Amino acid sequence: PPPPPPPLFRYFGCPADRRAGGGRGAAQPAPAPMAAPGGAAMSPRRVAVYGTLLPGCRNAGLMAGARRVGAAVAPGFALFAHCGPRCPAVARLGAPHAARVEVFDLPDEAAAAALDRLECYPDWYDRALVPVRLEGEGEGAGPVEVEAWIYFMSEEDAGRGGTAEMIASGSWKQYLDSLGVAWDAGLDPSPPPSEVPPALPT
Repeated sequence: PPPPPPPLFRYFGCPADRRAGGGRGAAQPAPAPMAAPGGAAMSPRRVAVYGTLLPGCRNAGLMAGARRVGAAVAPGFALFAHCGPRCPAVARLGAPHAARVEVFDLPDEAAAAALDRLECYPDWYDRALVPVRLEGEGEGAGPVEVEAWIYFMSEEDAGRGGTAEMIASGSWKQYLDSLGVAWDAGLDPSPPPSEVPPALPT
């Protein structure tokens, strides 16, 4: 039979926190709020989400209070099943890749900091302000290009060294549907530190 999907290690806190028994997470200050190049606070705090933060998915509650701008495409970003059906990651690979995203304006710094904590930024995911194309809903009657923050990894890390599937459709929800997995499927127990992914040094 095929091997089981990789164990879940996300959303119980950063892997590095668990390696240290929670000490690192407790000792470090909260991540800095999202900022534009040069250090100025970003206003509005606009993000493009593509995985468990999507409406109806497991971590959508963190987007409560955010204003939905619309569905969009992030050109040049490839979507990977980073941990099988548990969580994805994107990597910037260029054309013809494109990830399907939802764009939101976050209400305040606390909401932005909550996303940084979820994504273990900058220790696990990085983020960048990138152009995305809205798909004729929300802002504008046709395709409109806006800038939004997106969390991403290197190709090596997002693809787990070639072991994680690249999702050809670019859509996390379509991928889950193809597997018969509910968008808000529950989590497995947190694994031991030995199962922290290779994307983080031990």
